[in-house]
Amino acid sequence: MGVLMAAARGQPAVPDAGPAQTAGVMTATAAEAAGILPPAPQYDVNNPPEGVFDEEWTEVRLGGQKAGYAHEVLRRQGGLIFTDTRAVIRVAREEDAVELTVESSTEETLAGEPRAFRSATTTASQPVVVEGRGDGVAFNVTLQSGAYTEKQVVTLPAGTLMTWGAERRQRIEGLAQRTHYEFPLYEPEQDMLKPMPVSVVVGAKEKVNVHGVVVEATRLDERQGEPGSAGVMNEVSWVDDMGDNVKMLMPLGGFTMEMTSATQAEALAEYLPADIFSASLIDLAQPVSANATSVTYRLQRRDGQALPATPESATEHGELLPGGAARITLARPSAGTGNGVVLKGPELAPYLARNSFLDTQDPEVRRLAAQAGGPEGAPPAEVAQRLRDFVAGYISKKDLSVGFATASEVAQSREGDCTEHAVLLAALGRVRGLPSRVVAGLAYVPEYQGKQAILGYHMWAQFYLDGRWVDYDAALPEIPGPPRRLGLVASDLNSESLADFSLGLLDWMAAMQVTVEGTAGAKP
Repeated sequence: MGVLMAAARGQPAVPDAGPAQTAGVMTATAAEAAGILPPAPQYDVNNPPEGVFDEEWTEVRLGGQKAGYAHEVLRRQGGLIFTDTRAVIRVAREEDAVELTVESSTEETLAGEPRAFRSATTTASQPVVVEGRGDGVAFNVTLQSGAYTEKQVVTLPAGTLMTWGAERRQRIEGLAQRTHYEFPLYEPEQDMLKPMPVSVVVGAKEKVNVHGVVVEATRLDERQGEPGSAGVMNEVSWVDDMGDNVKMLMPLGGFTMEMTSATQAEALAEYLPADIFSASLIDLAQPVSANATSVTYRLQRRDGQALPATPESATEHGELLPGGAARITLARPSAGTGNGVVLKGPELAPYLARNSFLDTQDPEVRRLAAQAGGPEGAPPAEVAQRLRDFVAGYISKKDLSVGFATASEVAQSREGDCTEHAVLLAALGRVRGLPSRVVAGLAYVPEYQGKQAILGYHMWAQFYLDGRWVDYDAALPEIPGPPRRLGLVASDLNSESLADFSLGLLDWMAAMQVTVEGTAGAKP
């Protein structure tokens, strides 16, 4: 079910589900369990039958509420195995719903060597399509998003697996307790340029709640990503004696995503969006005074994981503390912070580049940049402010129903929330020669939905001016007091999905504790 993982990156480990025996829950014997779950297909992993030989339907829940489904089909045609997968998750943001859809297909040899693939990820009005074909090592890969096309030759290391290869490897390794194996997994919807290292450890048989009935299944602990990195993803799954998934748990945006084997009718039954964004809100114990000139926050995760370094800017300075915590001070440059981030020549090139989210060659994006940025030769800071003010007014339908649109889509639709404001502003800046990046993190709001002193998820643009990254936010105006934006991660968007960038951060935020260490310049 790799395509569903494209919606979530950078997760902490999933807690042990533990014994599932609870009041009102039936316990099934091994024989009875066969009537609870769809029958597991039995086939020779080295010689599966022609035609469709494996089909799985999965029900997806977030925070205990059904929010989507996944469907996977494996089919043999001669010496090749074809897989087709569709996954849908519906999430809510306040009163609006966003649907994330990933459809993928692979062509692999009987031995599990990749030959061709295609994935289409839809988070707004148009899909991002990645497709490629090769000889198992070198692949000609194309990314298509609207009018934007990018071509790359991608070389995969020996032993790289995709959908069928990973399934085959699991069945060959078997389910003996303490079995441990590793392999590189290539999922182009997550990263089209390289595979991700995967480590699997087989555990003991455990009792698992499946549709209200406890069944026995073997536990697998899987890690994707480099150990200790912020992008590592850990999941726990339980499989039947044939190695087919019974249940899987992983964090997503403050919730636990639960994927359970189901019949087609159960998987496609009515489902509602889960509000993962509200779950990311952080309550501060005290408000920040509007008279303060600077504020210092202390951040740490409840699970003890170390925080990564935060992006420096003209208003933000961070330091990592012993034990994995971080201290971040926000102050306006006039208050004494001039956090210079010296970039020269080639170092600035990524922040001026064209990519699928910031298509600087799109005719409408270029027209808007020329219209909004003022005359050629105007001072960069003046151009930046003009663009910020233009985007704030140009996006006329400010709602949360758009997932993650490209700048080209926003230029046409004039619709979106903070992510759409950020990508359009960043793209316009690059057209006018201003190095730009997008920053995601927390924004301080004195009052939100009846709560006081809230930090909530937010995204904005930064331009590199006079040796510093400077905030330009077209979605959220300034308020009195110190800067309200606390950047946690920054990206040029040249090599990662905006959905991965955003949703991965939500998981960090959901486990975050933030306190105000102190303020300066505040009057009693």
